[in-house]
Amino acid sequence: MTHTLSAILSLLLIGCAPPPDALGDEAPFAAPPSEPAEADDEALDDTGWDTGEDGIPRPPPACSGNACDGQDPVAMGCTGLSTLANGTNGAVTWALRYSSVCQTAFVRAWRHSTAGQVQARVWRESDLVTYEVDEPTAAVADKLSSGMVYCPSGSCSAMACARDSSTGSYTCSDWK
Repeated sequence: MTHTLSAILSLLLIGCAPPPDALGDEAPFAAPPSEPAEADDEALDDTGWDTGEDGIPRPPPACSGNACDGQDPVAMGCTGLSTLANGTNGAVTWALRYSSVCQTAFVRAWRHSTAGQVQARVWRESDLVTYEVDEPTAAVADKLSSGMVYCPSGSCSAMACARDSSTGSYTCSDWK
């Protein structure tokens, strides 16, 4: 009896549906268009500075290859960022970031509790070239970036470390 009721209910529901061509190209329950969200400066910073607040793509990067070594990733326009590793050491949070556009790695660090010194550095494994961020009076949440190391994906590894200035201890990523 249950199967008979299910079959009858299915036939009734099929009979109530409009013919496929009556729906046109639009989905029957399409959501109304929404207003574009306002750009969030913090989110743009964290996603790679790919577009300006007006949505216009940024110009190509100002450096390439080894010419990016030691350069500021924001100033050079090195977009296409991903996070390879991250961690927290005391009051310092850090992230090893990679730019697919410039093929570079750098460390980004910030204090999350009390103002004070932020120390972090990035290394290129092949020749141990290193760049650091060392800001003795960083304010809470000021995101600071080290210089970049040119590190083409698949042929190079990079590592990042951060130092907790209150204890002197280091936290490092693996080679990525």
